[in-house]
Amino acid sequence: DNRKQLRAVILSLLAAHIGDDDSHNATVHALFEKFLEDHESVPMDLLGPILRMSVTTDESAWQKLKDVAEKPNLDSAVQRSVYLSMGHVKSEKLKTATMDWCLEPAVRIQDIMMPMAPVGSSTAGSTDLAWKWFQENAKNVMARLGSSSASLVNSVVKFCGSGGCSVAKAKEIEEYFATPASKEMFPSVGRAVSQMVEEMRANGAFLAREQELLGNGELDKALKL
Repeated sequence: DNRKQLRAVILSLLAAHIGDDDSHNATVHALFEKFLEDHESVPMDLLGPILRMSVTTDESAWQKLKDVAEKPNLDSAVQRSVYLSMGHVKSEKLKTATMDWCLEPAVRIQDIMMPMAPVGSSTAGSTDLAWKWFQENAKNVMARLGSSSASLVNSVVKFCGSGGCSVAKAKEIEEYFATPASKEMFPSVGRAVSQMVEEMRANGAFLAREQELLGNGELDKALKL
Protein backbone atom coordinates (compact mmCIF):
# COMPACT_ATOMS: atom_id res chain seq x y z
CA ASP A 1 0.00 0.00 0.00
CA ASN A 2 1.02 3.68 -0.08
CA ARG A 3 2.26 3.65 3.50
CA LYS A 4 4.68 0.81 2.82
CA GLN A 5 5.92 2.48 -0.34
CA LEU A 6 6.51 5.74 1.50
CA ARG A 7 8.34 3.92 4.28
CA ALA A 8 10.64 2.24 1.76
CA VAL A 9 11.36 5.54 -0.02
CA ILE A 10 12.20 7.32 3.24
CA LEU A 11 14.52 4.53 4.34
CA SER A 12 16.24 4.51 0.94
CA LEU A 13 16.90 8.24 1.22
CA LEU A 14 18.17 7.81 4.77
CA ALA A 15 20.48 5.02 3.61
CA ALA A 16 21.98 7.33 1.02
CA HIS A 17 22.73 10.11 3.51
CA ILE A 18 23.18 8.50 6.92
CA GLY A 19 26.28 9.49 8.90
CA ASP A 20 28.31 7.79 11.61
CA ASP A 21 26.67 9.91 14.31
CA ASP A 22 23.15 9.80 12.93
CA SER A 23 20.44 9.52 15.58
CA HIS A 24 18.86 6.62 13.70
CA ASN A 25 21.94 4.39 13.98
CA ALA A 26 20.88 2.66 17.19
CA THR A 27 17.57 1.61 15.64
CA VAL A 28 19.25 0.51 12.44
CA HIS A 29 21.83 -1.64 14.21
CA ALA A 30 19.18 -3.17 16.47
CA LEU A 31 17.26 -4.24 13.37
CA PHE A 32 20.49 -5.52 11.82
CA GLU A 33 21.24 -7.72 14.83
CA LYS A 34 17.67 -8.96 14.73
CA PHE A 35 18.16 -9.85 11.05
CA LEU A 36 21.32 -11.81 11.86
CA GLU A 37 19.37 -13.93 14.31
CA ASP A 38 16.35 -14.37 12.04
CA HIS A 39 16.68 -13.51 8.34
CA GLU A 40 12.90 -13.14 8.01
CA SER A 41 12.55 -10.66 10.87
CA VAL A 42 12.95 -7.54 8.71
CA PRO A 43 10.34 -6.91 5.97
CA MET A 44 11.80 -7.33 2.50
CA ASP A 45 10.92 -3.77 1.47
CA LEU A 46 13.09 -2.48 4.32
CA LEU A 47 15.86 -5.05 4.28
CA GLY A 48 18.05 -3.46 1.61
CA PRO A 49 18.21 -0.01 3.22
CA ILE A 50 18.74 -1.50 6.70
CA LEU A 51 21.66 -3.63 5.53
CA ARG A 52 23.13 -0.77 3.56
CA MET A 53 22.97 1.62 6.51
CA SER A 54 24.48 -1.01 8.80
CA VAL A 55 27.52 -1.66 6.64
CA THR A 56 27.95 2.05 5.87
CA THR A 57 28.17 3.04 9.53
CA ASP A 58 29.85 -0.08 10.96
CA GLU A 59 32.60 -1.88 9.03
CA SER A 60 32.23 -4.99 11.18
CA ALA A 61 28.84 -5.56 9.52
CA TRP A 62 30.65 -6.38 6.25
CA GLN A 63 32.04 -9.70 7.47
CA LYS A 64 28.70 -10.56 9.06
CA LEU A 65 26.95 -9.97 5.75
CA LYS A 66 29.53 -12.07 3.92
CA ASP A 67 28.93 -14.91 6.37
CA VAL A 68 25.18 -14.67 5.76
CA ALA A 69 25.61 -14.62 1.98
CA GLU A 70 27.68 -17.80 2.07
CA LYS A 71 25.09 -19.78 4.00
CA PRO A 72 23.73 -22.78 2.08
CA ASN A 73 20.07 -22.66 1.06
CA LEU A 74 19.78 -18.94 1.82
CA ASP A 75 16.62 -17.36 0.45
CA SER A 76 17.49 -15.82 -2.93
CA ALA A 77 15.78 -12.49 -2.15
CA VAL A 78 17.70 -12.17 1.12
CA GLN A 79 20.94 -13.08 -0.62
CA ARG A 80 20.31 -10.45 -3.28
CA SER A 81 19.79 -7.78 -0.61
CA VAL A 82 23.03 -8.81 1.08
CA TYR A 83 24.96 -8.78 -2.20
CA LEU A 84 23.70 -5.31 -3.09
CA SER A 85 24.63 -3.91 0.33
CA MET A 86 28.19 -5.10 0.92
CA GLY A 87 29.85 -2.75 -1.56
CA HIS A 88 28.52 0.29 0.32
CA VAL A 89 31.10 -0.21 3.06
CA LYS A 90 33.29 2.92 3.35
CA SER A 91 36.61 1.12 3.72
CA GLU A 92 38.50 0.91 0.42
CA LYS A 93 40.15 -2.27 1.67
CA LEU A 94 36.75 -3.90 2.17
CA LYS A 95 35.45 -2.54 -1.13
CA THR A 96 38.39 -4.26 -2.82
CA ALA A 97 37.71 -7.38 -0.75
CA THR A 98 34.13 -7.33 -2.05
CA MET A 99 35.39 -7.30 -5.63
CA ASP A 100 37.90 -10.08 -4.90
CA TRP A 101 35.18 -12.17 -3.27
CA CYS A 102 33.13 -12.03 -6.47
CA LEU A 103 35.76 -14.19 -8.13
CA GLU A 104 35.49 -16.92 -5.52
CA PRO A 105 33.25 -20.00 -5.92
CA ALA A 106 31.11 -18.79 -3.00
CA VAL A 107 29.49 -16.31 -5.39
CA ARG A 108 27.64 -17.98 -8.23
CA ILE A 109 28.71 -16.85 -11.69
CA GLN A 110 25.22 -15.55 -12.50
CA ASP A 111 25.35 -13.38 -9.36
CA ILE A 112 28.88 -12.06 -9.76
CA MET A 113 27.85 -8.55 -10.81
CA MET A 114 25.53 -7.92 -7.84
CA PRO A 115 28.18 -7.40 -5.13
CA MET A 116 30.19 -5.38 -7.68
CA ALA A 117 27.32 -3.07 -8.59
CA PRO A 118 27.41 -0.64 -5.63
CA VAL A 119 31.19 -0.55 -5.20
CA GLY A 120 31.94 1.93 -7.96
CA SER A 121 29.12 4.34 -7.14
CA SER A 122 28.97 4.30 -3.34
CA THR A 123 31.60 6.82 -2.19
CA ALA A 124 33.85 9.52 -3.58
CA GLY A 125 36.78 7.87 -5.32
CA SER A 126 35.16 4.46 -5.54
CA THR A 127 34.68 4.81 -9.30
CA ASP A 128 38.45 4.87 -9.76
CA LEU A 129 38.85 2.02 -7.28
CA ALA A 130 36.49 -0.26 -9.23
CA TRP A 131 38.09 0.59 -12.57
CA LYS A 132 41.61 0.03 -11.24
CA TRP A 133 40.55 -3.30 -9.77
CA PHE A 134 39.08 -4.37 -13.11
CA GLN A 135 42.27 -3.56 -15.00
CA GLU A 136 44.39 -5.45 -12.49
CA ASN A 137 42.06 -8.46 -12.46
CA ALA A 138 40.79 -8.61 -16.05
CA LYS A 139 42.30 -12.02 -16.71
CA ASN A 140 40.93 -13.41 -13.46
CA VAL A 141 37.49 -11.99 -14.27
CA MET A 142 37.38 -13.71 -17.64
CA ALA A 143 38.78 -16.93 -16.17
CA ARG A 144 35.92 -16.88 -13.66
CA LEU A 145 33.26 -16.03 -16.23
CA GLY A 146 34.55 -18.54 -18.75
CA SER A 147 32.00 -19.00 -21.53
CA SER A 148 29.27 -17.03 -19.77
CA SER A 149 26.80 -15.01 -21.80
CA ALA A 150 27.88 -11.74 -23.36
CA SER A 151 25.29 -9.87 -21.30
CA LEU A 152 26.94 -11.02 -18.07
CA VAL A 153 30.37 -9.92 -19.26
CA ASN A 154 28.90 -6.58 -20.34
CA SER A 155 27.34 -6.12 -16.90
CA VAL A 156 30.66 -6.67 -15.15
CA VAL A 157 32.38 -4.21 -17.49
CA LYS A 158 29.63 -1.66 -16.91
CA PHE A 159 29.70 -1.86 -13.12
CA CYS A 160 33.49 -1.67 -13.01
CA GLY A 161 33.95 1.01 -15.65
CA SER A 162 30.96 3.33 -15.51
CA GLY A 163 30.41 6.14 -13.05
CA GLY A 164 33.03 8.49 -14.40
CA CYS A 165 31.95 11.99 -15.33
CA SER A 166 34.70 13.36 -17.52
CA VAL A 167 35.88 13.27 -21.10
CA ALA A 168 39.31 12.17 -19.88
CA LYS A 169 37.93 9.10 -18.09
CA ALA A 170 35.87 8.18 -21.16
CA LYS A 171 38.99 8.38 -23.31
CA GLU A 172 40.98 6.26 -20.86
CA ILE A 173 38.37 3.49 -20.84
CA GLU A 174 37.88 3.62 -24.60
CA GLU A 175 41.61 3.32 -25.21
CA TYR A 176 41.89 0.40 -22.78
CA PHE A 177 39.29 -1.67 -24.63
CA ALA A 178 40.73 -0.67 -28.02
CA THR A 179 44.04 -2.48 -27.41
CA PRO A 180 44.57 -5.81 -29.21
CA ALA A 181 44.89 -7.62 -25.88
CA SER A 182 41.56 -6.26 -24.61
CA LYS A 183 39.80 -6.99 -27.89
CA GLU A 184 40.97 -10.58 -27.68
CA MET A 185 39.99 -10.91 -24.03
CA PHE A 186 36.64 -9.07 -24.34
CA PRO A 187 35.43 -9.67 -27.91
CA SER A 188 31.76 -8.96 -27.17
CA VAL A 189 31.88 -5.70 -25.20
CA GLY A 190 32.32 -3.20 -28.03
CA ARG A 191 28.76 -1.90 -28.05
CA ALA A 192 28.50 -1.79 -24.25
CA VAL A 193 31.76 0.16 -24.00
CA SER A 194 30.64 2.60 -26.71
CA GLN A 195 27.41 3.30 -24.85
CA MET A 196 29.25 3.65 -21.55
CA VAL A 197 31.83 6.17 -22.78
CA GLU A 198 29.20 8.12 -24.72
CA GLU A 199 27.25 8.57 -21.50
CA MET A 200 30.43 9.61 -19.68
CA ARG A 201 31.19 12.25 -22.29
CA ALA A 202 27.65 13.60 -22.12
CA ASN A 203 27.79 13.75 -18.31
CA GLY A 204 31.24 15.32 -18.43
CA ALA A 205 30.09 17.99 -20.87
CA PHE A 206 27.02 18.72 -18.72
CA LEU A 207 29.16 19.01 -15.59
CA ALA A 208 31.60 21.34 -17.33
CA ARG A 209 28.75 23.61 -18.44
CA GLU A 210 27.29 23.71 -14.93
CA GLN A 211 30.66 24.47 -13.39
CA GLU A 212 31.14 27.30 -15.86
CA LEU A 213 27.73 28.74 -14.98
CA LEU A 214 28.54 28.53 -11.28
CA GLY A 215 31.85 30.22 -11.90
CA ASN A 216 30.11 33.04 -13.72
CA GLY A 217 27.73 33.60 -10.84
CA GLU A 218 24.69 32.44 -12.80
CA LEU A 219 23.35 30.44 -9.84
CA ASP A 220 23.43 33.52 -7.60
CA LYS A 221 21.58 35.49 -10.25
CA ALA A 222 18.92 32.78 -10.60
CA LEU A 223 18.36 32.61 -6.85
CA LYS A 224 17.69 36.35 -6.70
CA LEU A 225 14.80 36.09 -9.18
